[in-house]
Amino acid sequence: MGVALKDTEVFFEEEAEHSAIKQIIFDRFLNFLKANLSPETSIDRLNFCTQMLVTVIEQVGRAVAPLKLPRDGVDQWAQACADMIADYLGLP
Repeated sequence: MGVALKDTEVFFEEEAEHSAIKQIIFDRFLNFLKANLSPETSIDRLNFCTQMLVTVIEQVGRAVAPLKLPRDGVDQWAQACADMIADYLGLP
């Protein structure tokens, strides 16, 4: 089913609902970063960091999903990704 979803994904990206959901996700991560980064962080930096965060999560998820790892393997990827992102963003 993964191959079929990958092949049809291009068509869904053009739908208004897809754009709306992506905007909701972006806004939630942006609000999270606004609340957790320095108040002096510029809006340009916040936007970049949010886009980077969303991109990393999305792309790592796409790369790891086909590996069909057991839960602890997925958790290991998730923790490593979270550590890397938190380190880059300067989050605790």
